[in-house]
Formats: sequence, structure tokens, C-alpha cells
Amino acid sequence: MNLEQRADNHLSDWSTAFGRNAIFTLTLIALGVSLYFQDLALGLPFDAIPLADHIGYMLRVTARIAFFLLLLAMIARPFRQLTGIGSQLLRHRRYLGLAMAFVHTVHFGYVIAFLKTSSEPLEMVTIIFGGLAFLLTWIMAATSNNAAQRALGVWWRRIHTLGIYYVWLIFMNTFIGTQLAEGDFIYTGIVAAGLVAVSLRIAVFLRQRFSRTA
Repeated sequence: MNLEQRADNHLSDWSTAFGRNAIFTLTLIALGVSLYFQDLALGLPFDAIPLADHIGYMLRVTARIAFFLLLLAMIARPFRQLTGIGSQLLRHRRYLGLAMAFVHTVHFGYVIAFLKTSSEPLEMVTIIFGGLAFLLTWIMAATSNNAAQRALGVWWRRIHTLGIYYVWLIFMNTFIGTQLAEGDFIYTGIVAAGLVAVSLRIAVFLRQRFSRTA
């Protein structure tokens, strides 16, 4: 390996490390800022916010942040393939997925807190389908490394493809239900973003399919 190649590799490693650190730092900042300004969002003094309101607020915040990170991870490759740009997004897709798993785990903590403090019954179908979304998130996070990818072979791609689409579907089901119930324009935008993300992946799939049969 010559000096030029070493310099390129060093620059690539530095860029990857910087992007990884930036993703996790911004994720923590987003959570922190959301928590800090919850009094403005809820219209109550910070020290007067009921526990139930805090839990409900953070459930919404963590779901939105996790979904945003999931969408970035979803579109990284198709966006690059369709536009020819976005190489940095694709390079850091793994860390976007790990950041999403972290926020989703925080969301899980608030789900448990909600169940502990609320008297609302939880249906078995919600436990099964919602629980599977968390399980798949953690499986994808645990296997988001080169060693696991080599060990699982073709199954690695199958697991992550299933996981991404399943978690996307659970989020979309929740957001669509909330939008229909509340008519909040924020959820209209979130649902639209989710549809755009999956449309990009479908567009790449169809282009590849047609190119093989042409």
C-alpha cells in the first residue's frame, strides 16, 4: 500500500468516525432539546407537568425521532442509486440504524412506563405485533456489524429487509391511526414522508427488475 492509498484510507476512516459521532451526538441533542422544551409543547410549567403528560409527550417524541432515523436509513441506498449523490448518507446508514435502535429503546422504556402508570388495557394483538417490532429492531442492531453479516450470509439481508419494512409498517399504522383520530397536520407530513421513503425503494426495485428483463 503506497502513501497515497494510506492517506485515502485514513481520510475515509476519519470521515466515517466523524459521521458516526455526529449522528449519535445529534440524536442525543434532539432527545435533550425535546425534553427541555416539553413545557412549551405542553403549555405547562416544567415542574407542574403531570407524569402521565410527560410520558405521553415523550412517547410521541421518541416515536417521531426513531421514525425519522429509520427513513434516513431506508432511503440511503435507493437515493444514491437513483440520483448518484448521497454517498455520505449511504456510508453512515449503519449508524443511522443504530441511532434509530437507541431511540426506539428509549421509546420502549416509555411504553413500559405508560403501562405501569396507566389503567388502560393492552390488547394481545398490540403486544404481539408491537413487541415484534422492538425485537426486530434489537436483532438488526445486534447484527449491524461486519462479523454478523459474514456469519449470516444471505440471511443477513433477509433479516434486515424484513425488519426495516416491518418496523416501518408498525410506525405507519400508528401514525395513520393518530392522524385519522386527531387530524394533526404533523402526522400528515410524517405519513407522507414514510410513503416517499418506501416509494424510493420500490422504484429502485422496479428499475433493477426491468433492467434484467430488458
